[in-house]
Amino acid sequence: MAFSPIDFMVLIFLSFIPAVIDSSFGMGYGFIVTPLLLILGYNPLQIIPAILVSSLVGNLLSAAFHHKLKNVDFSLQSRDFRIALVIGGCGSIGSIFGALLAVEIPDSI
Repeated sequence: MAFSPIDFMVLIFLSFIPAVIDSSFGMGYGFIVTPLLLILGYNPLQIIPAILVSSLVGNLLSAAFHHKLKNVDFSLQSRDFRIALVIGGCGSIGSIFGALLAVEIPDSI
């Protein structure tokens, strides 16, 4: 299946809206947007990068607003920053591993 840059932008946009709702209300973002995009006929290898990118943008915006509103302190020497760095590092490793694994899974599965 061909994958144009416009398709990728549409996927990111369709993924970003539920990500914002997820960050706002705490609902199951991945459980809603993944089946929706599958029903719309997108290939899982197209969906995974769009979900990861939109989730990253939504989470970074959420962290920036929490810092701006003084809910947390993300200055480089703060405890909050160190905790976020550990959690973000583990999440990044898991996302990379999951994306690489998804590429290797046969289409029949």
